[in-house]
Amino acid sequence: ANTVHDGFPLGKWLHRQRQLAKKRSSPSPTQQALATIDPGWNPPWDILWQRTYHHARTHPHTSAIRQWLQRQQRTWPLLHPHQQHLLTHIGVTA
Repeated sequence: ANTVHDGFPLGKWLHRQRQLAKKRSSPSPTQQALATIDPGWNPPWDILWQRTYHHARTHPHTSAIRQWLQRQQRTWPLLHPHQQHLLTHIGVTA
């Protein structure tokens, strides 16, 4: 939520777009454009999970990330199928 790109508060803007998407029954043109750019822009799971996953992709050897990955393995059946797919992509399985 704190990401700024060229002076634009991108993180806050995306947070607002996610809030608006939850309230709408059909996607707005902005939301459709975001989905075209990145189908995972508004995942059905908590955004903290998404952030931690991206950390795991770039810094997989930290203690905190190793613990998080182990927790994902323990709770594998509870994860969304797409979360399982993302984890499998970085070599994590049940």
